[in-house]
Amino acid sequence: MTTEHNRIVYPRPDGTWANRPYDAEIPTTIHDTQNHAVAAAKSLIKNQGGGNLTVLGHDGRVILKTSIPPQETIRPASDAVG
Repeated sequence: MTTEHNRIVYPRPDGTWANRPYDAEIPTTIHDTQNHAVAAAKSLIKNQGGGNLTVLGHDGRVILKTSIPPQETIRPASDAVG
């Protein structure tokens, strides 16, 4: 998987949580809670074709590292064979 689909969630000094691509300096989204930031990151990764998510704790250490699969494409009923 390419790095553009990998994201990191980390705490900010003001108590909020940021979600950004690995290779970016500016967060894509900022959230009040870690759970909301992780959910947003997972959704973005899934919609971008899959990738990896790393979550850092307040001490800067990795607390979660996981792979997110791409979103499944659902074919309309008119495309169904049968």
